[in-house]
Amino acid sequence: MHFQALATYHRLSLSTDEPPDLDNQFQTFVGVKNLFDQKNISFQAYTPYKFNFTAEASSTELKFGSVDRHAFLYLDNVSVKPVPEPSTIGGVAVTAGLLGIWVKKKKVIS
Repeated sequence: MHFQALATYHRLSLSTDEPPDLDNQFQTFVGVKNLFDQKNISFQAYTPYKFNFTAEASSTELKFGSVDRHAFLYLDNVSVKPVPEPSTIGGVAVTAGLLGIWVKKKKVIS
């Protein structure tokens, strides 16, 4: 699966469902970076996962790997969406806080 990176920071969301057998493994890669690698996942109903990552190219490959000796793993609801970078969110919060302090001081002076 490939996606076009319009922004550099993204959130990958997916859901998995694992039958009640052990001896399994599930992996998630973005490009060559391994975001998730879990072995011997016990039974779980559909479980949502979210991973934030930075796309390092304008086109990025998503890879999912699964091994299950006795059954198979269900993969559903895969999506990739651009999200604001954490530093941007922090900058907005600091700016809003400083603006609030400035407005409060201005009201006290008036």
